[in-house]
Amino acid sequence: MRVLGVDTSLRSTGFAVIEERGSTLVSIEYGIIRIPASQPVSECLKRLHEGLTEIIARCKPEEASIEGIFFCKNVRTAVSLGQARGVAIAVCALAGVPMFEYSPRKV
Repeated sequence: MRVLGVDTSLRSTGFAVIEERGSTLVSIEYGIIRIPASQPVSECLKRLHEGLTEIIARCKPEEASIEGIFFCKNVRTAVSLGQARGVAIAVCALAGVPMFEYSPRKV
């Protein structure tokens, strides 16, 4: 089983691909999709889409996971996070990779 984990953010989305081999978990690839603060939101979302699409094509995960929605005091931060989460969920759906959400406490 190969799983893609995504920690979404508009400017720096973290990701990791791990694989289960028997009773061992092996790191396949991990990193951050960084987007400069000078870029408009539309470019951030586009580059996030492109980055996750490339990772899925290269690593071929069978499933994906993402942190569920949590309470956020800053509305602007909540909206940005929601936009980035939407892109990540859509990319996985388009690639046919089932996405599972986990509460922040479980993550």
